Amino acid sequence: MLAALPEGTVHLRFPGLVPVCKDLGVDFAPAVVGFEYARGGRGVPKCEGVVVCEENEELVLAAYFEVQQHRAEAAEEKRRREAEAGWRSLLGAVWKRVQLSKRYSEDTEAADPTEGHRAENNACSAHESDPKCVGGESLIAGGAVSEGTRERCHGGLQLEIEDF
Repeated sequence: MLAALPEGTVHLRFPGLVPVCKDLGVDFAPAVVGFEYARGGRGVPKCEGVVVCEENEELVLAAYFEVQQHRAEAAEEKRRREAEAGWRSLLGAVWKRVQLSKRYSEDTEAADPTEGHRAENNACSAHESDPKCVGGESLIAGGAVSEGTRERCHGGLQLEIEDF
């Protein structure tokens, strides 16, 4: 606690309280807790938190923790979107690689029937024209995946997307 704190006030030491107090319309003052000396001996006030009236303490803290919770949720959502974008990019690259292998392989007859082309008895008639089904492998790319989906062609790769 600060020794020079006026009666009926409290010092709240959380970063980012000034915008919360402004949004609430609560009277506050930045709490100067010392001085930092810059080049040339010039003293610069060091502020940590805010000073508010005791009756507004709970209101300010509740609003602050709500804002922090929203920030954490937004950061988690951003991390999840970036992870999904990375997976989409990876699956798109794999899909392109399979397409190029299929198109430009020199000896497709000697290749494994599950790689590069469909075997006669294992043809995927349900997805003949589907670009996601390549050589018996179901590849999902470009955002065509919804959460919790599973796609599979006969004798091929199966992808399952889970929400984490």
